[in-house]
Amino acid sequence: PPPPRRSRAPPSGRRAASLCPRLVGRGSARDRARGGGGGAEGVGEGRGGRRGRGGGEGARGRAGGAAKPILGQINSLNLTNVVVVVVRYFGGIKLGTPGLIAAYREAARAALDAAATVERHELAEVSFHFPYQSMNSVMALAKMPQVEIADREFDNTCRMTLRTRRDMMDALVAGLGKIDGVTMAE
Repeated sequence: PPPPRRSRAPPSGRRAASLCPRLVGRGSARDRARGGGGGAEGVGEGRGGRRGRGGGEGARGRAGGAAKPILGQINSLNLTNVVVVVVRYFGGIKLGTPGLIAAYREAARAALDAAATVERHELAEVSFHFPYQSMNSVMALAKMPQVEIADREFDNTCRMTLRTRRDMMDALVAGLGKIDGVTMAE
């Protein structure tokens, strides 16, 4: 007699596709009807832009059910320019709306806590002309922390462009205004 057939199902009885990240999908129609379907929810932006977007189907078939709890976690950490994607391979009817909201919120918080935060600042530039005799004073400002020389041309009349954080620009322009012969370029 032929050897007995062995099942390829995982020991837990779950579908193999839900265990392999490359194969995670929405599941079969039968799985979705039982509340075990899959899907992906995502949201981006935060704080100033406050743009949120939910993909897939949220609680009880409403699109965007994940956007508010995920965006709430982004805003609670004062983050901007961030994208959070939560992939749901089980949920829906069995969890209900409160359960899905809690799951999205907790998944987003766990991902944001585990991720590295990189602080970036908006930069601005100022261009100006000055006589060569004012070089020492201009270079003293150019060597301040958070200030970098973006462009320069040294001649009888020198030209320079400095780049710094936008919130520090007023102080830099005020310092340049105190130097004899400095004129701002258009």
